[in-house]
Amino acid sequence: MKKIVSLLVAFMLLISSSYAQQLRVFTIGDSTVQDYNDGYAPRKGWGQMLSFFFDKSKAVVYNKAIGGTSSKSFYEKHWADVKNQLKKGDYVFIQFGINDRNSSDANRYAPKGVFEGYIRKFVADVRAKGAIPVLVSTVRRCAWTNGKPYDSYHEHPQLMRDVAKELSTPLIDLDKFCYDLFVAQGELYAQRYLTMHLQAGEYANYKNGASDQVHYQETGATENARFVVESIENSNDADLKKLAACTLPRYKVTFKINDPSKAKTISRTAEFPAGINVTLKTIPQNGAKFLRWEDASGKSISTKSLHVLKMGSADVTYKAVYESNIVETIEPTLTIDNSTKSLVASEAKSYKWYFNNKLISSETKSTLAINQNGTYTVEMVLNDGSTKKLSISVAIGKDGVIRKIYLIGDSTVCNYKDNQYPMTGWGQVLKYFFNSDIQISNHAIGGRSSRSFIEQGRWKTVLDALQPGDFVFIQFGHNDRDTKPERYTSVADYKKNMQMFVNDARGKGAIPVLVSPMVMNAWNNAGMRNVFTENGNNYRGAMAEVANEMNCPFVDLNMQSHNLFKTTSSSYCSRFFYHSYPAGEYPNYPNGSSDGTHFQEMGALTLCKLITDELRKSDDPFIESLVNYLKPLYSLTVKANKANSGDITLSNSFPEGTPITVKVLPSSGAKFLNWNQDGKNVSTKTLHRFTMGAKNTELTAVFEGGDAVDTIVKIDFPEGKKRVAYITDPNGANYANDTKILPMLKACEPLFVYEVDATKTNVDLADFDLIVISEVTASTATRMSSLKSIDKPTLTMKVHAYKEANSAWGWAKNGFGDNYEATSIEVTEQGKNHPIFAGVELDVDSQLQMVSEVNNKALTFMNPANFTSVTGGDIVELATIAGEEQCNIFEVPAGTSIAGSKLNATMIQIGLNSSSYANITDAGTTIVKNACYYLLDLPIGSSDPTDCNIVKVESESLSIYPNPILTHFTISLTSDIKQDASLLLYNINGELILMQNLQLIEGENHLTINRNNIPEGIYLLKMEIKNKKKDTLQFINKIIFRETY
Repeated sequence: MKKIVSLLVAFMLLISSSYAQQLRVFTIGDSTVQDYNDGYAPRKGWGQMLSFFFDKSKAVVYNKAIGGTSSKSFYEKHWADVKNQLKKGDYVFIQFGINDRNSSDANRYAPKGVFEGYIRKFVADVRAKGAIPVLVSTVRRCAWTNGKPYDSYHEHPQLMRDVAKELSTPLIDLDKFCYDLFVAQGELYAQRYLTMHLQAGEYANYKNGASDQVHYQETGATENARFVVESIENSNDADLKKLAACTLPRYKVTFKINDPSKAKTISRTAEFPAGINVTLKTIPQNGAKFLRWEDASGKSISTKSLHVLKMGSADVTYKAVYESNIVETIEPTLTIDNSTKSLVASEAKSYKWYFNNKLISSETKSTLAINQNGTYTVEMVLNDGSTKKLSISVAIGKDGVIRKIYLIGDSTVCNYKDNQYPMTGWGQVLKYFFNSDIQISNHAIGGRSSRSFIEQGRWKTVLDALQPGDFVFIQFGHNDRDTKPERYTSVADYKKNMQMFVNDARGKGAIPVLVSPMVMNAWNNAGMRNVFTENGNNYRGAMAEVANEMNCPFVDLNMQSHNLFKTTSSSYCSRFFYHSYPAGEYPNYPNGSSDGTHFQEMGALTLCKLITDELRKSDDPFIESLVNYLKPLYSLTVKANKANSGDITLSNSFPEGTPITVKVLPSSGAKFLNWNQDGKNVSTKTLHRFTMGAKNTELTAVFEGGDAVDTIVKIDFPEGKKRVAYITDPNGANYANDTKILPMLKACEPLFVYEVDATKTNVDLADFDLIVISEVTASTATRMSSLKSIDKPTLTMKVHAYKEANSAWGWAKNGFGDNYEATSIEVTEQGKNHPIFAGVELDVDSQLQMVSEVNNKALTFMNPANFTSVTGGDIVELATIAGEEQCNIFEVPAGTSIAGSKLNATMIQIGLNSSSYANITDAGTTIVKNACYYLLDLPIGSSDPTDCNIVKVESESLSIYPNPILTHFTISLTSDIKQDASLLLYNINGELILMQNLQLIEGENHLTINRNNIPEGIYLLKMEIKNKKKDTLQFINKIIFRETY
């Protein structure tokens, strides 16, 4: 057997231009996108306004849109000119659909069936040039019917969505945005501020006015451009993330009015980049007299109700002042300035500042720098001599941004004192689910309905404290249905209160989240009742209607709790979820408790889990941003060693740091012995409380006469080898077929492979470097549930583990399965450059045979698009089953969350069915081996990787020049003998982009390597030298490539 020495040279190849290279953005479309000169003002296209949002040193916009064109006419007459200008890495934003409907013009008419064909052509052409296509649905026409915007462009926006989904192309849904904006602002605003409905004399270019439903004023075009930019910034698409890094900061323009009764409408508060035009506009009521626009200092800006100015580089406030008898009273305020990380109090005669109720004697100004988390209070002597105290709690996240979640509700949400434990509101324990970048401010209080919460001024307290970007979670209902007159709220009034909460929160720039009231522990012969939907008390339905009508995020805790609790029983819910205990179970309740409304700690934590599960499923962009701050979940598996021995806590999953109480209620005659936690006996009490760690945890209630409970096995690990836990089932039906994969891995010199029985929990996986899950393992095996978010690199061949079933991972309802005929896979374009396919030969169709023949089943698949949710990373599809749209191999990067389970290490799936394990080809075993080596960061690609000792040597032993590099580089090194070598270049995603065989001579070697169109980026260069030695010499060098122009 030939021995190998790898000369591993790891470089940071930073390829940069001699000047900062600009990204290029092209926009194509019709007259709602195109540029207009000043003779058309205020008419603008959103493509014209887009450039204001980008740093021109980083990204430049070329607006190629032409009025009157459809997808067909633009493609046939104008596209060639644009296409010829495209370069690799450019972006092309494509919006058509308005003129495609014109059936009277054969040159433009592109109905369903034709329209999609032209959009596909645009996308294919853009991708062929190495550029990035982005599809944009049409802006809305301002046509209204029955009080709502009319869908005048009919099917074309949906056709654009369909093509985007079909081609996996980023989509910016301007049609939906315009609809939502129109609805939120109303018909008058949509006409007079957004689209070209102009009054005679309002603009010099339109002396007779205009009534144009299709085109947009500058304000409307800016709204559309801002949404395009926000969609880019909120996208998880890797290409759009690069473009998002080029956007400019935006500053808030707040519009106020001294007497709202005097105006029909006023410009809406929004954010703008510096240099763009901002229109100050108010439309007076009949008989009202507009006086002027003022800035925050009271200085007059203009006496015209319509005034245009340039945006500066700071937040500003403008007030429309009307002649009015109202005397304005200015309420004192205390706000957070994120730009300076300081607190700002409004105007007063004097100030005293306190931190956590202690006076800060040196601070007497209106501003206070924030240097630690806690509660700050300012005592202000106002200009009228009165005194006002305002407080605010501050939490500064790791990224320096201050965020808060406010909770309002009743006793099922509020905080409780230690002497009331275990009685707990879900708002009290929500903090365990979020990282330290989010602070929870719980203003819920017992006994309040939505009406009494408002009437007692509690909502005003929260509203005054809200800052832009804060979240408000709103749950009421328990006391609204109470017959007490100070609480009772009819369903109709309840709905109005919910609408007010939403509108008020949005008025402060906060994000409201409606949470329907969880069920009470009420049962009848038919099962669990839902008192919030029956007997005319459909409070849950009223909240759902508000959420739908106002497009507000909605967490349906009512139905989620009902669906979970009804699977148990009244007695189980009492003892495990609700505030019901027998005498003596908890010291604070010596006489016990019988309460079917409130919750014990594990009940409240279960509600939080239901709430955060719903948040993770949301497609609301604000909620998606909040989900990024949720902590990863780890599975809590609770079981008994003997069937029918009593009730035990349900299995679930919780974040690190969560206080967990597991409980067992033994059946009559059953003798409980102890709790076993992860192989260790921890408590003989029926209640066991502990803190959830950053790992999956298993609790077993041990009963006398039950199955033996596994205890942790001590493993004698050899030194200097990577430790691989091979999860399998020695008693599984197909274990005998594992004659190639397992022996091959055990034969690899750098690896120590230990077989772990999936039916037991007697091995501590924390000691291993890699987890390999054999397809032999049952998807519901005892060990399986603890593997779904394990903090280890993982290679899994068990696609059925993704299903929703006990002990399985619960990541997908469908999209996975077995193929009964195929033996080959087809490697994707991304896969061709991936290290796991190193040394594997593909045929002309990019295919390779994974198994020689099928024994019942051979290949398995899981399509990532069918995962319930994927956030925080992009799954890379590497291979599909030949001839099928079935993903066989993919990579999930570290940091990705799937269905709420965060992977802290990389995972690779290779879909193989164990019934054909014995038929796996050499190519198949090579891919499995390469995947293991890739996940363990071991060298890949040599013909015999079984001997790989790594020896670090000084980087001066090898040199690379010139540095910086333009068109080529030279590697210089000395070899003691004549020998062959291989050079491999990987990008930062681990994709192999260059492989070159070299021959070294004895003595000095100077090897010149051409750049070969390598794009800018950071690279890993690996050099392997084959000889009779067994060492891998490792050199680290940093070199820079510069672009040539």
